[in-house]
Amino acid sequence: MQLTRCNSNLKVVSTLKPEETDIEVSRINFFDFLPEELFLLLAGYLELRTLGDFRLVCRKFNVIGSDASLIQALFKARFPILSGFYTQKEMTKELYRKAFSLEKNIHNSDFRPEKTVFQTIAFGGIRSLALSEGVLYSKHFSFPDKDILAWDLNGTQLNRFKTKCTSGWMGITKNYIFTPLPNNRPCYNALRRIRKSDKESIEWEFPEAGFWGFKAIDESIFIGSRLGFFEIDAESGLKREYLGDSAEPFFADRNQVLGTNRSSIISWDRETQEIKEVSPIDTHGSDDNLNWDFSVHAYHDDTGRIFLAGDRSGLISYDLRQRRMISMTSIHKARVSGIVFYNNEIITAGLDSIFKIWDVRGLTSLNNDPNPIRSFKIGFPINTLCSEGSSLFIGTRTIYKYDFSKEEPN
Repeated sequence: MQLTRCNSNLKVVSTLKPEETDIEVSRINFFDFLPEELFLLLAGYLELRTLGDFRLVCRKFNVIGSDASLIQALFKARFPILSGFYTQKEMTKELYRKAFSLEKNIHNSDFRPEKTVFQTIAFGGIRSLALSEGVLYSKHFSFPDKDILAWDLNGTQLNRFKTKCTSGWMGITKNYIFTPLPNNRPCYNALRRIRKSDKESIEWEFPEAGFWGFKAIDESIFIGSRLGFFEIDAESGLKREYLGDSAEPFFADRNQVLGTNRSSIISWDRETQEIKEVSPIDTHGSDDNLNWDFSVHAYHDDTGRIFLAGDRSGLISYDLRQRRMISMTSIHKARVSGIVFYNNEIITAGLDSIFKIWDVRGLTSLNNDPNPIRSFKIGFPINTLCSEGSSLFIGTRTIYKYDFSKEEPN
């Protein structure tokens, strides 16, 4: 069938009213469940005489939209990235409404998200941010008393934890805060654990370890060793060693631990601590902006999609299931310092003082030159970022919170 665009300027709208059917209709407009591109295409081709048939289609979609059992399927189809972070039970109509509203605001270039500036100044810059149990934690390069600060999500300081280390590294679990202990060696081999509830601390030494940074994943701390890396239980301090290659872990579940080195993504078996699979990353022939020392990661377990950045301005998108590189693009004018998933997009930040919002679907080719949905200029280089719900937290000399569910007042 060949479609011919109509010349009518009439807008296509549904005239179906809930009282015209015996079925209780969801308050979600049925158009929300259609890909917006499809709706825009059809609206340009429908003649006035076809609205009768289109009205029947509207009725059918309203019936589908009112079926709560289909919400999960519809949510995954419309928001494939976002749905990967929620259980089936959590994917409700209310969550769908919020996600759709947030998506609309993100793509609206005239929408100004609400911005909150936290009342803190870190003279050397904020090195890291982390979220745990609804609290935001910040660690600074050279805060005068080397503290880790705890904040509520609206910028009120809740607590302060003393540390001995001037580095910006920290790890947050449910009950504890971890920092490296300074020594006379070029790298660290000890951790300090601070209990959140009463600030009581203990120190754990690992003579065979040697790490510059570390990663907290759930209730485990991952640190480097001479022959691989250690997994440290946050409660007991017991360690398990993963052998075979030096790597930086970035994801762990019950079955595997994923990590990267300069040339590959490596999967270890969580039970045996042995390497399961090595997926090479070939950056041969790339320009200087795509030379890698992978230290920034974002992983989507549902799709097997990994976003990687290193010590330059580029971004790699990799499909772990097909073991192939999807795209390799220079996206900032300075080193990429952070990558997070936000709603159904990803956000990157760099030392060029800019954070950018990207449609994941645009990062699909080794030869493409994608454009961001939105870009925001901050006054200082961005060192780190994290997100929770509709809130995006940016770490520069201070902390900025952007909320795309609310508009900045005039």
